[in-house]
Amino acid sequence: PETPHLDSLPDSLRSLQGSLEVLKSDIAGEGEVWGKGLILIAMPILGRWFQTLAAGLSPYAREEGGTASALVTHTSLRHSLAATVFPLLLIGYFYGGRGLIIISILVVCLLGQVAYIKSRIGGMTGDSLGAVSETSELLFLMLFYII
Repeated sequence: PETPHLDSLPDSLRSLQGSLEVLKSDIAGEGEVWGKGLILIAMPILGRWFQTLAAGLSPYAREEGGTASALVTHTSLRHSLAATVFPLLLIGYFYGGRGLIIISILVVCLLGQVAYIKSRIGGMTGDSLGAVSETSELLFLMLFYII
C-alpha cells in the first residue's frame, strides 16, 4: 500500500519550474526534509514574535482587564523591537533574501491587521493576539511556497 505524503504542493511547484520527474519520486531529498523541518520550527517563533509586536503596538481593549491584559499593558514598542532580533536572524540565516521578503510582507499584513483590530475593538485581547499568531503562521506557510 502507498504511504501518504504531504509534499503535493512543493512537488507541484517544483514541476512548474520545468521537470515532471519530481512528481514520480516518492523520496524526499535531504534539503527538502531540512527545509520542511525548519519551516515547522520557524512558524511558532514567528507567531509568538507577531503577538509581541501586536502587543507593543496596541493598548489592551478591555477596561476591566483579562487574560492578556498584563502582556499587552507591559509590552512596549521597545520590547517588540528587542523581540525582533532573533526571528530576523533565524529567517535571514536559513532563508536569506527570500525569508526577509516574506517577513517584510508579513509585517505589512500585521500592521494592517492590528490597525483593523484597533479600529473595531480599540486594542488587543487574548483572542486577537491568538488570531495574530495564527494568521501570521498561515501566511508564512503560504508565502513560503509562493515566493
